[in-house]
Amino acid sequence: EIDLVLEKPNEAVWAIEIKKTLSPNLQRGFYEACKDIEATNKFVIYSGTEKYPLPNQVEAIGLLDFLSIPALKQ
Repeated sequence: EIDLVLEKPNEAVWAIEIKKTLSPNLQRGFYEACKDIEATNKFVIYSGTEKYPLPNQVEAIGLLDFLSIPALKQ
């Protein structure tokens, strides 16, 4: 499952999962859905403030940091 999919004008597809916890854990369904939609960027937005990598090129990121990604504004 993916909570939000953003399709960018440059054909990038962002898969976003939103978790309330401080230690996000993604399920198999997220990874399968990312394959299905051919996601180019994968994020889990969580309630923490640190930015760190998760398996399969997923980035854990806090909401404020996510909203400040320059490519998001394009």
